[in-house]
Amino acid sequence: MPHDKPSKGIIRIPSPREPKTSDEPPRLQRAPMRSLEELTPVARKVALNLELMRRFRDVMGSDDEDRARAMVDEVRNFARTFDPTITYPEGATISVILMKMTRDQRGETENR
Repeated sequence: MPHDKPSKGIIRIPSPREPKTSDEPPRLQRAPMRSLEELTPVARKVALNLELMRRFRDVMGSDDEDRARAMVDEVRNFARTFDPTITYPEGATISVILMKMTRDQRGETENR
């Protein structure tokens, strides 16, 4: 019976000296990150959420990295309700803008 014999095959092991491909890898296409000026209007809309901003101020300066990371995520997700194209780093930039706005407001109330 011809099917009783195990079939013989050829294993080809490429030489490490030979390049696997001759083409260059494709370049990543990234959109440039928006500037502070472009993200400030979105940050102002986020700042209108009083409950979110209360929690944001509680986390600000707390040195609790886990809470801060979660807060940045929450800010970014809320900002995406206004602009779904907000990227991960742009969400962090919006948090930085909110921190500056919060510090500016505290400075105004402390000087009165």
